[in-house]
Amino acid sequence: MTECFQSFQVLFKPEVKTTLTIKAPSLLYVNGDAHRLNQLLSNFLSNAAKFTRTGEVELSMEEGQRNLDTNKVEIKFAVRDTGIGISAEALKKLFKPFVQVRQDIMPRRRHIF
Repeated sequence: MTECFQSFQVLFKPEVKTTLTIKAPSLLYVNGDAHRLNQLLSNFLSNAAKFTRTGEVELSMEEGQRNLDTNKVEIKFAVRDTGIGISAEALKKLFKPFVQVRQDIMPRRRHIF
């Protein structure tokens, strides 16, 4: 996550303050799809760079709910910026759940963030 954020800092104008906030003290290793996560964060940061001329952009990560029975934890990522924003009507069209049709053809990936 730090590498992704650092690679995008060069896109921001000097008038834009960039901040990375990590609030996940117990997360040392995460098993997940680093490629897809990087794509997602890259898209959000790219949009923030396009639409924020002055002000600030923050990428944050925090630990959410933890299920001790399954040893799974929810991780929340957010990109906050002072750009032009999105209308309430346009927001209704965004962030539909992602569904992958064929789980059996995708290799299981293990990465350290």
